[in-house]
Amino acid sequence: MPAILEALRLKPKPVELKIVYKSWSKAPRFQGKLKKDGPVDDWLGKIKAGCIEHGIPREQWHVVAQHYMGKKALKRFREMDRVMQIMHNGKYTWNWKKYKIAMRNMGWDINAKETKSLTVERKSGLWTVVDGLLHPQSQPNSPAPPKRSSSSSFMSRINSQSDDGNAHDDSESPALAG
Repeated sequence: MPAILEALRLKPKPVELKIVYKSWSKAPRFQGKLKKDGPVDDWLGKIKAGCIEHGIPREQWHVVAQHYMGKKALKRFREMDRVMQIMHNGKYTWNWKKYKIAMRNMGWDINAKETKSLTVERKSGLWTVVDGLLHPQSQPNSPAPPKRSSSSSFMSRINSQSDDGNAHDDSESPALAG
């Protein structure tokens, strides 16, 4: 039934984008550098306004936006697209809403060349960052992580309660009497 409703839903006819690209002489560009480009939300707003002005259907706005991305920004977006395709078995489709969310959360202000050393340890099957997340001046003031209780004390609490929630003596239980 949903397939029938989807087929009946009127969709705007796609616009030939090559013609729009030629007519859109002062289209906003996004290079992925916030100092030069300004906030990504401003660029997305300009793309939306231009698409409305040129009569482009909403279903094609994300394609137009990708066209006006610079080389580095487009490379970074394509890396994310590749990850999304892998996560969704190659069936991920973009629309304007998903594209806006992705672009806003891409972390354009992060320096890709900056690195930080971390020290990790493996404790009981889990990897934990031990050193390197906090700034050196704030490490001495940071509180110690809470101590975890052992699983044996947890099991003893479980075993000391019956199904109705009341505590009982383990020696009376035939299963625990051994």
